[in-house]
Amino acid sequence: PDDAALHYTGRIAVTETGGALYWPGSSVAFVADAPTVQARLLDTTGSNYLAVVVDEGTPVVIGGVKGASLVTLAEGLSEGEHHIEIFKRTEGWEETIWLEGVRLPEGGSLSVVEPPTLRMEFYGDSITSGYSVDCTCDEDDALYKNHYQTYAAITARRLGAAHHSISLSGVGITQSWW
Repeated sequence: PDDAALHYTGRIAVTETGGALYWPGSSVAFVADAPTVQARLLDTTGSNYLAVVVDEGTPVVIGGVKGASLVTLAEGLSEGEHHIEIFKRTEGWEETIWLEGVRLPEGGSLSVVEPPTLRMEFYGDSITSGYSVDCTCDEDDALYKNHYQTYAAITARRLGAAHHSISLSGVGITQSWW
């Protein structure tokens, strides 16, 4: 998790045992030269979901697994380098999901992603977090939360910026549900 080739974005604590993805939009990106890329994840609640984006393609959703797991992020990749991003879709309510490491087959290699020079920070509530983005409901199911499709994440991607999101559903700056 503390390999220099892994570029974390967001407020993330990185130790020798794991990178903590807590806030929505927390992410880690890297370049892999391998046909298969796996990650070792630890989710203590089983309610976190991640978007895995390979070469800026369509995000693939993984998660919802309690405990430690070895997850295939991409397979059948063509020869050469591929940009891979692991992006936390869910909120802090779902607790932390830990990236314990990236696994490549023998002969595979990781290299550094050039970090964006522009950085943006977003503070907000459910709209910023991505609450119920993936349904036409008002449902607290973590499966429907999708920070990747929020105005914050889309704006940052379109501007080529790194973005940090400090957001929580129901929590306002001047007034909250509680």
